[in-house]
Amino acid sequence: MSKPSATESRPQNSRALRRELSARRRALSTKQQRVHALGLAQQFARSPWSWRSGSVASYLAGNGELDPVLINQHCQATLRTLAVPVVRAHQLEFFQLEAHTRLTQNRFGLREPDSSAKFIDTRSLSIMLLPLVGFDEAGNRLGMGGGFYDRHLGNLPPSLRPTLIGVGHECQGVASLEAQPWDIPLDGLLTEQRWQLFQKPV
Repeated sequence: MSKPSATESRPQNSRALRRELSARRRALSTKQQRVHALGLAQQFARSPWSWRSGSVASYLAGNGELDPVLINQHCQATLRTLAVPVVRAHQLEFFQLEAHTRLTQNRFGLREPDSSAKFIDTRSLSIMLLPLVGFDEAGNRLGMGGGFYDRHLGNLPPSLRPTLIGVGHECQGVASLEAQPWDIPLDGLLTEQRWQLFQKPV
């Protein structure tokens, strides 16, 4: 990863940083997005998570997010159960994504399975790919600010949570993020350039 700029090296207001990093990923061209999606799939294939059995939670990309579409297709082709998030009021739930699943658009303009999809219990998931706005080298994740993932995962004891893998463009990395008490740290990271495991504090 390239050395963070002077701007990235000093603490920033989360809202301002979220705007800056969201604009950075939206500025990527369609071609760059495709190249990064391919790189992401290649990094996933090299990572220890690619051969894990069981159910996988992913997402349907929007707003410049790094697109895991090739990973999703791989999971479906290898007959893994693939789940993606659905926003219900202020809560997040996961539903199965299959080739024939009908999609709808939620209030945030993001695609999600419609009401005919099968519910997937988070406790049955092996790994979860989480979209992000920013990340640091300690496994902290900056999301869109809604807190959906943190609330959802916070309701589960750590022993019942899937392995949490943040997914983002390399340009979304910063030197340090201020972690809040309710933030749930990542177990690993995937970008178009690398995969990484984070060491948990003892």
